[in-house]
Amino acid sequence: MTGGPVSRPAWPVWVMVGLLSLAHMMAFVDRFAMSAVSGPVKAAFHLSETELGALQGLAFAIPYAATIVPFGRLADRFGPRPMILAGLLLWTLGAFASAFSQASIHLWMARAVMGVGQAAFTPAALGLFGISFDGKAMSRPLSVFTAGSTLGKSVALLASGAVLALDLAMPALHRLVGGQAWRAVFVFTALPNLLLVLAFAVAKLPARSPMSLAGPARGVGGRAVLGVGFLSYAFLALAPLVLIQALAAWTPLFYGRYFHLPPAHAALLLGTVVLIAAPVGHLLGGQLTAMALRRGVGPAVLVTTCLAVSVPLGMIFCFAPGSDLSLGAYSLLIVALGIAGPAGLTGVRLLAPPGRLAAVNAIYMGLATLIGVGLGPTLVGAMSDLLFGGAAGLRQSLCTLLIVVPLAGVVLTSVCLGFWGSAGLARSNVQADDALAT
Repeated sequence: MTGGPVSRPAWPVWVMVGLLSLAHMMAFVDRFAMSAVSGPVKAAFHLSETELGALQGLAFAIPYAATIVPFGRLADRFGPRPMILAGLLLWTLGAFASAFSQASIHLWMARAVMGVGQAAFTPAALGLFGISFDGKAMSRPLSVFTAGSTLGKSVALLASGAVLALDLAMPALHRLVGGQAWRAVFVFTALPNLLLVLAFAVAKLPARSPMSLAGPARGVGGRAVLGVGFLSYAFLALAPLVLIQALAAWTPLFYGRYFHLPPAHAALLLGTVVLIAAPVGHLLGGQLTAMALRRGVGPAVLVTTCLAVSVPLGMIFCFAPGSDLSLGAYSLLIVALGIAGPAGLTGVRLLAPPGRLAAVNAIYMGLATLIGVGLGPTLVGAMSDLLFGGAAGLRQSLCTLLIVVPLAGVVLTSVCLGFWGSAGLARSNVQADDALAT
């Protein structure tokens, strides 16, 4: 690799990982606070199931996907700090704007601003991992980073439930947000971001990015990024994300409709479940991915196994006669899909060509957000409206997605294994590691 030695962070590297993971968590807190108050928002703006799904998904995902690749190139060229700070400020502005929206179009615009801000943050953050860890050491810190996202979903539910429960006991807050408790949720979940802005302003982060230090892309990684094999793997890695995002968007409403839980109760209960199950899945995924790579087993195999397990768990979750059994299946489903997260992202990282890490991460995360965040929640709402009779068909819509997406993942796995041989991605991963070390 040409261009001089890589700049390392002056802070202890795991302190940087912790700070990035905390910011990633808050990104998901602000992104998924909407799911905890989806019922009141739907009623306030008279939204259909499809409109509510699109507001949670496409309103955020389209601006995110449209801007993340240019932001990734800027992060490669100018370094992570300015992109992280700009992203934090922009998505915080969008979160605050959500609280004071007076029409559904205002919420769409606020979600769009939030999407652009998080598109600036994500590739810069992932680029820092490329500077600080080599390919073989990547899975564990990435599992901490991805665990931050799942913790964010849990914190969003817990914080939203607490605000909804306390709002009526706080008259001043109730007046501030116009007498609608759901608005207070967006105010309180966005406030901690201001402390993160200060932390990143003083953090000693690397000043230069992998692209500015590396030579041109070469080797198997460069070919894979442009090939059918990489695209097949990328879409396989996205399959668990589609399920995770759809569940995060609709599960609070699901338990409200079928098990008659009030919004505050549903948010607090589900937040507690996700708080335990999601980090377990992601941290276990990091360990299992590292073990699999040492034994020559590629990430595609691990992702597909998790998808296969999710089918029976999803059916129990959707059609269990009681809330306890449904919540048990939901907890295991979150663990299984959480394991797939670090495995999927590690494979993308290992297949990125030298000097293009942030840009490749941006492409992958753009696809992840457009397909997962954008289409996942929207498809559930659309299937409810068009195929299953409206609001009463939410259970059938979720179950359909939990069956069809894993089956598609199995097909994509066959393409991946056919492209890279019986060892899956592992052989290409080892070569990619060698290319990164030269």
